[in-house]
Amino acid sequence: MKYKITLLALLSISLGYSQSIMPKAVTQEMSAGSQPGITVYIANVSEDNVDDAIEEVTKPYKGKETKIRKSDEFYLDNATIEQISPNTIDIHQVVVKDGNGYNYTAFFNLGGLFLDNAYSPEKFQYATNIVKSIAVKATELHMDEVLESENKVLEGLENDKVKLAKGSEKLEKNIKKAKDLIKDSEDEIKENAKVMASKTAEIETQRQKLIKLQDIKKMLN
Repeated sequence: MKYKITLLALLSISLGYSQSIMPKAVTQEMSAGSQPGITVYIANVSEDNVDDAIEEVTKPYKGKETKIRKSDEFYLDNATIEQISPNTIDIHQVVVKDGNGYNYTAFFNLGGLFLDNAYSPEKFQYATNIVKSIAVKATELHMDEVLESENKVLEGLENDKVKLAKGSEKLEKNIKKAKDLIKDSEDEIKENAKVMASKTAEIETQRQKLIKLQDIKKMLN
């Protein structure tokens, strides 16, 4: 039953991956008011998966991450993304728990102006690809964790099989020893029977010898 559940979980993750990695344009409230941004739902991941994915994907942009107090928002200050702007930009980001996953939303601040499709379809598409890369990376990180966990289960089962094989081998040796002991005992019983027959004859011979000696003694009296 455990393995059926595991397979269903993996299938759910796979389906969640294919269905959820679809960034879309949004306009929503953030620290600078209602602004255009890009959001994506990342299914079946942990917050650590999302945080690690953000760090890995945005690391080349060399911005400084800053948390906005009393909110779920943080931003990458003075990030360098030449495909979007020749100047440094700020990437405001919000990660919110939603069911079995997280909604990740990014706002690309070009310096008082937030990037949207109307400003530049090409630059907006590049920004959308960044958001998608973060979603994909978060899902990959979670899959790595699942694979590592399932690999440990497999290793455990293989170790159990090795232990059972060794146990069976030991039992087979014990059985062989027992059979050898039985055979040796049977042979010894047969040998003892021969010796007992010989002893019986010796006893009878000795008894007859005693009888004769007793008879000779009576004659002396």
